[in-house]
Amino acid sequence: MIKRITAALLLMSLLISSYFIPGEPAAAAEEDIRIDSSVRASSQNIRMVHGINAESILDIEAIPKGEAPKTERPPIDVVFVFDKSGSMNDIVQGKSKLEHAKEAMAAALKIFNENNKPRTVKDRFAFVAFDSGVNPDNSQFTLNSDTSGIASKVSAIKAEGGTNYTNSLEKARMILESGKGSDARNQYILFMTDGKPTNSEKTEQTNKRYLELIEENEYISKYGYYWSGLGKYWSGNVTTFKDKTYMIGDSNNRTVQISGAKKMHFDTNPGRNYIIVEHNGKYYIERSTASAVQEEINKHITDQAKVIKEKNIILNSIGFGESSQVDMKLLEDISSQAKNATDGGIVEIYQELSKKWSSPTPILSDVQIQFNLPDGAVLRNAADAVLLKNGKYKISLPDVLYNPLPAFQDPKMKDPRKYTAQLPIVFTKPGEYTINMEVVYTKDNAEFKKPIAPVTVKVEEVKLEKAVFKPIEVKVGETVVLNDKIEYFPADATYREIRQMQKGPSNAFELTFENGQFKAKGINPGFNTIQATVVSGSEQITANGTIQVVSSGNDQLKW
Repeated sequence: MIKRITAALLLMSLLISSYFIPGEPAAAAEEDIRIDSSVRASSQNIRMVHGINAESILDIEAIPKGEAPKTERPPIDVVFVFDKSGSMNDIVQGKSKLEHAKEAMAAALKIFNENNKPRTVKDRFAFVAFDSGVNPDNSQFTLNSDTSGIASKVSAIKAEGGTNYTNSLEKARMILESGKGSDARNQYILFMTDGKPTNSEKTEQTNKRYLELIEENEYISKYGYYWSGLGKYWSGNVTTFKDKTYMIGDSNNRTVQISGAKKMHFDTNPGRNYIIVEHNGKYYIERSTASAVQEEINKHITDQAKVIKEKNIILNSIGFGESSQVDMKLLEDISSQAKNATDGGIVEIYQELSKKWSSPTPILSDVQIQFNLPDGAVLRNAADAVLLKNGKYKISLPDVLYNPLPAFQDPKMKDPRKYTAQLPIVFTKPGEYTINMEVVYTKDNAEFKKPIAPVTVKVEEVKLEKAVFKPIEVKVGETVVLNDKIEYFPADATYREIRQMQKGPSNAFELTFENGQFKAKGINPGFNTIQATVVSGSEQITANGTIQVVSSGNDQLKW
């Protein structure tokens, strides 16, 4: 009886467990969303023959796997960071950059709105406009699923001022961090700029002397315009700050030692190159070089980007301008992905990112094949591969969209279910080369890395077995190159460096070495021996031969 009761209790516990362990099938389906990759070498054993580098082609294959889950994707928060500096008035393809950027924003909002309509938990959006600083009048600092407020702000924007990456990115981060329920959302910043950074504000520690800034009207009321005010203008001791004109104090009676944590303003706009410190309700200035101030500004930006990354916020940047106008290297350094729009193609970039981030089904983005090349292995054609800062190479693949089955998003692909590429590798020396690869992609704001089974290529040296001189005949007064007179066995031996040559005791010819070539010049009719030392890898081979010197009048000696 007791055994029956025990068995019944066990059965009931199993049934209860099956009902109260939710989500396992869904979790398994989510794990199935991945990219499987493989690589194989067209030739894994190669003979390296003399004068020709060995080569093998790596055939790479990437196949997305899995199926889109039926559940709604996690909601997203997006902050648009929008450059409204004066250079946005520049004309590109018949209209201002500002007009292009406004069209791009409208196209992005349209896509976000369409994908947001059927959602149960809505996506949210905010907008940060910036010039020399963050511009509150043209911004929407609260996250909202209704984008009409952003659209109104965008349409009213006018281009003016400098370019402040630091504080606009900081504001975008703070908006995302303060959003209700932000932990359950994937978060993005879309940063657009058409220029290099010129301004930054940051509270920093200082301990040095600064010149006092005196507001123009206050200065003139104290010291007069004609005698002292004009002198300031003539000497260049005048600057503008926050839309006001200031006179810069004299170094002998208007300097102040300032120490501690102070709010500091950095500016590299034309004619400025200064650092202004706020201290006890007044402004003080340190003049500097453009490169020194720019270095500080760039450091502020990279520091802010590090914090954004630590918060698991995806930052994508768009540089809207030519390379002389936009620092694309800086944008690439601070961003998960940076794109350059030079010809008005900014609308397409905004649309692409909007579709990717708001897609109702999963997208695998920023898909890459990354790999190292061992010493002695080089790419024959690096057009498809880019060298990264960490020494690895990357090949960029199209995004993968699940709907519900996966497909690479490239209309040029014959089969969107499978990506293939060929990578020609040249080997410059014998050895065993193991090439490690991994597929890298982003899913739901997280980066995934999956190792690919390594491929090994063996490049074998063709050993030199022997070397002999061919029969050599030279006329008196004539010179022959001896390097070409040695015969090698086998002929395609990998290494055959002629290290030295020496002749026998006869004076039939003169042996010289010039420009990497050994030469024999006929002196007297007769015979003499010649010997060469040939180095092949770690081996040394001796080649022997005889040179016959004949008179120029065809009075030849016989062998």
